[in-house]
Amino acid sequence: MTTRTSHTSGGGRKSVAGRVPVSTGRSRGITDPAHHPVHRFLSAGLPFVVSSDDPGILATTLHEELEWVCAHTGGGAELRRHLLETARRARAEVHTGRSGH
Repeated sequence: MTTRTSHTSGGGRKSVAGRVPVSTGRSRGITDPAHHPVHRFLSAGLPFVVSSDDPGILATTLHEELEWVCAHTGGGAELRRHLLETARRARAEVHTGRSGH
């Protein structure tokens, strides 16, 4: 898991965790998607971004990772839009103030 921090409008800091669903499942031996930690992040309302890890070894793409999360959590297209927006806002140039959005 990776963690990025960004400034809030009040000058505080908030964290955004990076989740790699397929890699996490395989490395932790999670065979039932219902037990994947991504469910806890969603139920707690914690911000996270989905990423891919070692595509040459795990043979997954970012698209497949997003599809996995949306399919196994029942989030569908709305969750996908939310995750993409969270990722856009978590980019380094945004949370360091080098971008206007």
